[in-house]
Amino acid sequence: MSGGSCGARSHKALFVNNSWETSTPERVILPSKADHVRVKPGDVLEWVTWGGGGLGDPLTRPAKKVALEVHRRLVSEKGARENYGVVMDMETFTADDEATRQLRAEMAAARPAGWADVVYNRGGSLEELQRDCREETGLEPPVPQWGAEPYGPHTGLTYVKEWFQKMRGSKGWRLDGSFKL
Repeated sequence: MSGGSCGARSHKALFVNNSWETSTPERVILPSKADHVRVKPGDVLEWVTWGGGGLGDPLTRPAKKVALEVHRRLVSEKGARENYGVVMDMETFTADDEATRQLRAEMAAARPAGWADVVYNRGGSLEELQRDCREETGLEPPVPQWGAEPYGPHTGLTYVKEWFQKMRGSKGWRLDGSFKL
């Protein structure tokens, strides 16, 4: 919210035949609700849970705090650079202040027009999220409530018909990327 980045989706995968950390890993995407996954010696089961996302502009997070999180292995060196614009000296676990200022200025300049006006960052349009769902999670994208055919006695009510028509027309999202209630 308020400039924070969206949380990462969860995903599950199985790296088979000792292929973990090879140049061409044999990766099998697993569905979110996978039971009885068969693993063999040398296989690696990857189970990444959903990220929470952020509050506020990540480029304003104090570089010293990011460096401490890298030192504590809560954030990777790559994550510090790509998510917070912090350039690390990995021998001392300190931020390179000048390189960080320069990278943050470049990242801020590369933001799209209207970036600061987005209240809630969902990680893309609904179409983009649905398009990438299978690759990111191993699952087919869910169908929004307004995308399915309504059923039941309430569907004859005027306000219900109008709601479905409005949501289908706008695809449920405001132009600023936030969800319409």
